[in-house]
Amino acid sequence: MSITGTFCLRLCCLPLVAFTLLAPLAPLALRAQKDSSAYQVIYTPPPPPTAEQRIAELPQFQRGRLLTVAELDAEPWYTNLRDALKNPEKVYKLSLSRNRLRGIPLEVLVLRNLQVLQLDHNRIRFLPDELVTLQNLQELDLLRNKLSALPENIGQLRELTKLYLGRNRLFRFPVSIVGLRKLRVLDVTQNPLTLHEIEFVQKRLPACRVLSN
Repeated sequence: MSITGTFCLRLCCLPLVAFTLLAPLAPLALRAQKDSSAYQVIYTPPPPPTAEQRIAELPQFQRGRLLTVAELDAEPWYTNLRDALKNPEKVYKLSLSRNRLRGIPLEVLVLRNLQVLQLDHNRIRFLPDELVTLQNLQELDLLRNKLSALPENIGQLRELTKLYLGRNRLFRFPVSIVGLRKLRVLDVTQNPLTLHEIEFVQKRLPACRVLSN
């Protein structure tokens, strides 16, 4: 046989030789793959904490009394969290307007005596369930944000008297909103809310003045 023929024969036999050498390794490869999958299952990261767990981790101190309108007017405004957190139990009014916020900083929830919160002119897309820990909140301003929904538990903010939601993207109210029995002003101008949604609130909260389109 010529040298060329011998070379071609060897080339043709290479796949067969490779298969013969590698075939015994196939079960080992499958076992390694299974072991790897089992390893990944064992080390799956834990789920994120629930809202209740995050609330429980917040610093606790005694809740103060509600201030009157005159008393609130006399209290200073805080305009940044750094200053507010130095003496959190003494913060009654906080303004974080025009800060390009995409959400409410969790540190705000430490301010348990907070009674007026301004978050207007930001980029907030959702409100955390933990917002209801601010049980003394009387006024909440969220004008000109990007909210499409309110927390399902918002009705637990029972001291709320003024709620400004104009120029957002709201299309429905959570049923719990009827729990805001002290609400006197609700601004929802320039939101894609239906007449049915507006009438629902007006009927359930007759003492509240609803500002709509």
